[in-house]
Amino acid sequence: MTMYYKYRSFSEFSIKELLYQELYFATRQESNDPFDSKTFYEFSANPSYWLNLIKIVGSKFTGFTESDFTSIAKKLSDLCPMSYEQVGALDITNIVFESIETKNLPVSMLFAEQFKKLVALYAPEESYFTCFSKVPDDPLMWSHYAGNHQGFCLIFQPIDGKLKQHPLYKRTGIRRDTPNGIAPSMGMGLPESFSFQDVEYQDDVEHLCAFCRLPAGVTKLDLPEEERIALVTKQSSQYVQKHRSWEYEQEVRLSFTPLSGYLYGQKVGLTKLERLFHYDPNQLVGIVLGAQMTRENKQRVQEVINEVLSRRELYKQEKRVLFDFMVFEAELSAKQRNLDIKPVELLTLTSNYKPDAPEFGRFYSEWEQGVGMEISGNSASRVTITA
Repeated sequence: MTMYYKYRSFSEFSIKELLYQELYFATRQESNDPFDSKTFYEFSANPSYWLNLIKIVGSKFTGFTESDFTSIAKKLSDLCPMSYEQVGALDITNIVFESIETKNLPVSMLFAEQFKKLVALYAPEESYFTCFSKVPDDPLMWSHYAGNHQGFCLIFQPIDGKLKQHPLYKRTGIRRDTPNGIAPSMGMGLPESFSFQDVEYQDDVEHLCAFCRLPAGVTKLDLPEEERIALVTKQSSQYVQKHRSWEYEQEVRLSFTPLSGYLYGQKVGLTKLERLFHYDPNQLVGIVLGAQMTRENKQRVQEVINEVLSRRELYKQEKRVLFDFMVFEAELSAKQRNLDIKPVELLTLTSNYKPDAPEFGRFYSEWEQGVGMEISGNSASRVTITA
């Protein structure tokens, strides 16, 4: 059975997260890896693409000649290659002023401002994400993300490769005033469940065509559907790529990306509250207590777990799967520099079992296989969830 693990330091904050099934989706700026979810787009020295872009900006002005546009495009092309960030930060006032016959500084400044606005509007969207691991016993993960082994590790069971939002506290969308968009006010839908995505580790990045992010009139490419899908897939894949030095994390993540800003006439970012979601408690199927967690903190976590499990039946969904819950403890191995993860208690819907109980082995084996109780209306049946 596939399970995923979320390491947490012990704190009042993480206890609250556990009690209320909270998942916070972070930004790249909030990550310990400054390259996390960063995209790499590059503007190449393509005079025709630059010319098309400059003409789009210039359509808002009068008095520019074809040679003016060509000269501006040539100067920008000569600066390439440039990253999207470099072009976004570029003040092209002097380039415009030196390129146009009229040598009009105010118009050059306005042109540069429109250029920067257009590039910013089509810039890569921010990706929001929350991270898990494929392994519960990596000493570095416990040190880095679970408070030097004093925290805990939550165990999640994906269903159809996804983690669902809490049935009572779903965040289904956000709305913004969009005076420059296609409507005065626009909404953005949010998924009811999030797909687990494997992180891809690599040594080098592939720079994507930055012109392909801009209006279609820049490249004038008419891609077949298959190639268009391949381009979109390649663009979105950069959000889940990391340098190989992070490979020890064996990371999977949940993420989502807002729609392109050009639809709204502005870049749309989510607040911290809008990025706080609640997961379905039925998919939390276990916990590993850290090897250096205090007895008092173990008791607190156990109390919260009991509270969470006791409330599961309050969430009456039309269809749901209930799993047994496993409690493990990590121990520092006396023989190797690694961890032993030992089961200490299994909590079923009706009873609790210690490892020395006769029934423990059967229930534990079924838990490992992903066996749960599927409840639909007034009927219930045992099912095996494989992913």
